[in-house]
Amino acid sequence: MIRTRPSDGFTLVEVLVALVIFAIAATALVSSVSNATAQLGRLEERQFAALVAHNRMSGFYLNGIPPERLGRDKNGGREFEWRVATYTTDTPQIIRVEVAVRRPESEQDSATLLAFFPASKIITR
Repeated sequence: MIRTRPSDGFTLVEVLVALVIFAIAATALVSSVSNATAQLGRLEERQFAALVAHNRMSGFYLNGIPPERLGRDKNGGREFEWRVATYTTDTPQIIRVEVAVRRPESEQDSATLLAFFPASKIITR
């Protein structure tokens, strides 16, 4: 009669299979964390750009819209360029004001804000 010993642990194949499964899961987790970190950086930049746009728009509301339509602001330790465009509306007493903000090295706007103002807010010099 052949006697077999009771198993005292895992076989080498079982350990290797568990290790492969762990490696695949760890790779997916690292990739996910890396993506989340990159997204966080882009989201932070967009948030600071939106703050620049809001600050510009608030200044226009308080002080009027100056003839200078381009400028630079610093927010969150970052430099941003902003530009202002005004458009007429169907109502002559109201204008549409659009502020677009981006990083100087970027071609794409990070934030755009739109508001309507009385036409009397435009400062002419």
